[in-house]
Amino acid sequence: SYEGGDLEVMPGAQVLSASRAQGCVSIFPSFALHQVVPVQHGVRHSLTLWAHGPAFR
Repeated sequence: SYEGGDLEVMPGAQVLSASRAQGCVSIFPSFALHQVVPVQHGVRHSLTLWAHGPAFR
């Protein structure tokens, strides 16, 4: 368990905070602006994967 460490994604003009519910996954294009805010307490673990496919049109 940890405090802070929210994933924020900015696909357009607004900042979206990803769900932290157990079992949720966040998927977004890597070119979207994103950041993780500092962890205030505890340890945050993450897993990053990349998928390759046809170019976006």
